[in-house]
Amino acid sequence: MNVKELPADYHLMEDVDLLGNAKYARTITLLALVIAVAGFFLGRLRTPLGGMFAGRFLGSVVRIGCAVVCMFLYFLLHEWMHGVCIRILGKVKPKYGYAGIYLYTGTAEVWFDRKSYIIIALAPVVIWGLVLGFVSWVSTDEWFWVFHFIQIINLSGASGDLFITWKILRMPAGVLVQDTGVEMSFYGTT
Repeated sequence: MNVKELPADYHLMEDVDLLGNAKYARTITLLALVIAVAGFFLGRLRTPLGGMFAGRFLGSVVRIGCAVVCMFLYFLLHEWMHGVCIRILGKVKPKYGYAGIYLYTGTAEVWFDRKSYIIIALAPVVIWGLVLGFVSWVSTDEWFWVFHFIQIINLSGASGDLFITWKILRMPAGVLVQDTGVEMSFYGTT
């Protein structure tokens, strides 16, 4: 039940400001760091990091340049995927923005139910995770780390989305979520 008007019997249970709450920011940063370190160690099981620099110097420069370009493109695609889900599930145009070091997507026009909001939160990490996992696995040793690096960014960069999913799963079943981008408000009847 995604609604454009908060039901009268619902009240604010909790606000989660990912930028304004130092405890949440530290938790998300620590989670991102743990995921990134694990990603590097898992990647080394497939191909040593030095494999990216194998071959000619120009090839290494091209791969590094490609990784940097793909990283910026990935950030845009991640937020775009959130926006597609907001548009489909909320039937509104999402708002895209930039706050501090974060790109964000949100809308103040809709309160999303638990299932819809979890789809919105996790769609980018799941969809791009599958795509990047496949591409990195079938790539040559020289190109593996280009795609695996983007996968590490995908997984670690979704630490905020994973944190919010964990929070919403601990809320009552009828919870509604309003997400303006970097601040999520949870509403319920209890």
